[in-house]
Amino acid sequence: MGIPMLDKPDRPTLSDVARKIGGDWLVPGLEDLARFVNAETGDQKYNFHLDLAMMHHAEFLEFWLQAYGYAEDRFGIEYPDFIDDLSTNLSQLVELIRADLEPPKGGRPTDWPKRICALVVIEACRLCHREAVPRSRDVLNACGDYWLACGGEWTDKIYEDEFWQRAVEWAASADGDWVRERLLRAKPTPK
Repeated sequence: MGIPMLDKPDRPTLSDVARKIGGDWLVPGLEDLARFVNAETGDQKYNFHLDLAMMHHAEFLEFWLQAYGYAEDRFGIEYPDFIDDLSTNLSQLVELIRADLEPPKGGRPTDWPKRICALVVIEACRLCHREAVPRSRDVLNACGDYWLACGGEWTDKIYEDEFWQRAVEWAASADGDWVRERLLRAKPTPK
């Protein structure tokens, strides 16, 4: 006789999450953002390692942009002025993305899918209720529900406050304009 296994609850749907937060109108926005939440939605799956691999493509583009400068200096070949701006901006963007994606030295890597999950819940709560209380049991449970609805991995701690607390605190102070914009695209307009 083995140890009795605790039954996992049924996986919530995006409709369940939307109703708990504030309304069915949220479903299209939650679905759109699900691909960023370590999720499997249809054919889309967010892949952190793919993001790192894509950084090499940006570095390749940086190399070719620098080649234009070399060609001008060496051979007098003129190129459009925007190449300089693009090269500078791309270098800055690559540094920014690399800093966000690579784990800090000696520290725990940032769990971006979990943070984005919390950010989506916080912004949805703000849209529906004008505020989101980060330590609220409802907010923390909504994070667990959204995580599971997006195909996130089940753990026995998914509904414990500590599991979401850091991500929710980060999300409460983060700039969530891009999330809010995606959620608002589906909001019905008053007649």
